[in-house]
Amino acid sequence: MNVGRLSHGVLNARAKAPSIRKLAWTDAKKAADNELVDDLKALARPGDVHLNELALQTAFVGTELPLHLSRDNIKTIIIIGIHTDWCIEGNARAARDHGYPPIVIGDATATQKLDDESIAFQRINNFFAPAISSDTFVKLLQA
Repeated sequence: MNVGRLSHGVLNARAKAPSIRKLAWTDAKKAADNELVDDLKALARPGDVHLNELALQTAFVGTELPLHLSRDNIKTIIIIGIHTDWCIEGNARAARDHGYPPIVIGDATATQKLDDESIAFQRINNFFAPAISSDTFVKLLQA
């Protein structure tokens, strides 16, 4: 599953007061931004679901994710990706709120500012999901 990124605005530092200006992404840029990286493409199987999250922090709103999870009888959600302090945390919260216990693979996530990572993992671990290493996850799958 690919949860794509969509940038909604940037701070215009040249203005006297902060303002938001929308980014004008071309259709080609949007398509490229939502593509799986080559390493993940190699793992994709026929019938895998590819969703593009456009709902500002959660793939549970504005996508068919809840339908696929219910139809396929999914019980637990494994979360990886970028923006640990925003998208990962938000999707962990949403998964839990929708009755799906989430697991965050901590070393398969990233934050834009490294200083934000520790506090994000504290919130995730304390409130929403265990954050484990990819090595631990692989060992659990093999057990």
